[in-house]
Amino acid sequence: MRLGLLALVVAAGLAVGCNSRPAAVTSSAPVPSPATPEEAAALAARGDFAAAAERYRELVQRHPDDVLLRYAYAVVLSHLDRRQDTIAEFTWVVANGRPSLPEVASARQWLREAGALGSAEATAGESATAARVLGTPTTPAASGSALPSPQLRGQTSWPGVNPEVRRVKLVIRLVGEDDGNRNINLPIRIDLGKPYKAAGIPPGAYHLVGQSGNVQLWDKHIVLEPGKEMVVDLGPESSSVSPSNFPPPAS
Repeated sequence: MRLGLLALVVAAGLAVGCNSRPAAVTSSAPVPSPATPEEAAALAARGDFAAAAERYRELVQRHPDDVLLRYAYAVVLSHLDRRQDTIAEFTWVVANGRPSLPEVASARQWLREAGALGSAEATAGESATAARVLGTPTTPAASGSALPSPQLRGQTSWPGVNPEVRRVKLVIRLVGEDDGNRNINLPIRIDLGKPYKAAGIPPGAYHLVGQSGNVQLWDKHIVLEPGKEMVVDLGPESSSVSPSNFPPPAS
């Protein structure tokens, strides 16, 4: 939440408190705390996308012009397979965000892969036209200048683990470390021994963590570049855990 908006919210809360009678305050039910971006991101990180979507919906209602919030909301909606809502939010991001923002490039890539980019570009064009009519300076991206989002893929492997014989659940988490991607916390759930892939994500530095249950098998720092594919294989040679200690014997 921006400082100016936070001050307005605090002032409004003080005004309500001053105009309320003590008896009404003490007898009323507790008022839920407003959602925060940190709370919404934490819920998404835990995979509770339904609760995260509700928090982001509340945040977007309070700050409808915040591009990063709208982008994060769209990402969570995509995990819930709410296609039309996701298209609507990503379309808004493309139409209203600065072309140089990685979130805008990522939203455009998602819409392109979903076959919905045409309507988003038309909306963006309408916004640019309106801005010129109103005399607002705009900086439209040059045709063909935007690079596609980076791609990340790799193979997971572990001695003695065959996903066709014994399933060992694995969560690979991609956590943004830059100012431009700090709202990204992407979990990829697969069986250990199978490949993984992430697409439509902003470029930048990330923390790549692989965990099975309570055991952290991998912890890497990577940098994804626009328009490039990065291959990061996750095996015993890059793990701090010995194959003799994981996985536990089958029961």
